[in-house]
Amino acid sequence: TQSTWGLRFQMPVHHCSTLADFESKVQQSEGLVVVDFSAEWCGPCKKIFPAFERWSDSDEFVSVTFVHVDVDQNTETADRFEIQAMPTFVYLREGKVIRTVMGADELKVRDLIQAFM
Repeated sequence: TQSTWGLRFQMPVHHCSTLADFESKVQQSEGLVVVDFSAEWCGPCKKIFPAFERWSDSDEFVSVTFVHVDVDQNTETADRFEIQAMPTFVYLREGKVIRTVMGADELKVRDLIQAFM
């Protein structure tokens, strides 16, 4: 992301606790949005989340918006996407689902981010 002075800065993972918050973030985003649906109690979710955070702060993925949804805190958004397993990664472009990946396969999640950028 570019500031008005031409300086680049990274965007953190956006934590969306309501459906309205989620919809607002997706509408504001240009390009690819990657959503990590997870839960506090989920071991594989905890394992992959540090990589998700690193990607959000990476020069390589500066054009990608990274969103986190805790399925227990934001059930409306989880229900809307019919999340059945955690973690589930949903790739969106212009608000539309282009791919869904279940599981904590770090390489697959990352490769798809690169493919859809």
